[in-house]
Amino acid sequence: MARIFSFPIIILALLITSSTASVCGTTDYDPSKYVCWYSSFLCPYTNGSPLSYCNGACYSPFMYHCTNGTLYLNTITTLPVSLTISNPTIPELNGYPVRACSQKFNTGYYGQTCTYCPKDVVPKCPNSTTTVVYPEGGLDVVVPGGQRWYVDPSGALGFTQAHSAYIPPGSQVDGFQAYESGALVNLKSPWGWVAC
Repeated sequence: MARIFSFPIIILALLITSSTASVCGTTDYDPSKYVCWYSSFLCPYTNGSPLSYCNGACYSPFMYHCTNGTLYLNTITTLPVSLTISNPTIPELNGYPVRACSQKFNTGYYGQTCTYCPKDVVPKCPNSTTTVVYPEGGLDVVVPGGQRWYVDPSGALGFTQAHSAYIPPGSQVDGFQAYESGALVNLKSPWGWVAC
């Protein structure tokens, strides 16, 4: 009896597959994983965004731009940046700011920024709910010694406690680059994350 039912199930699976597949040139592809450029060249999605196409190469527009068929690195910046989630495949997070609270970064509808200011310093403290970071790994804070952000061994973004330099062993503290295009990229994890 199982053999009789396997044939219709295989046909149904093929029909479902063929209805979600598209064709780029002569190649079948899944449009949720690739984008077809000029009806002939496939580039993958990474971090929810499609790679762009330039003269036979796929590239991230966060890091590069294409002019007359040649790729150029976007202009690098060391200016402080605020971060926003940019991943159209996750609408619950897309467009939300990244905020710092309790040595972790958070986002989404309930994400919050946590700040503390001693009572004797209150008039001098900035009133901000925006989390601002420097590409080299520092937070834009008014704390003696500053605070650093890092990628912990689990891959999550974290930051040091005020007045402490402790970073968990095995954390990544370098290899980040910001571009004037509006992207902060983890160069040591090319398929990991890009913060905008």
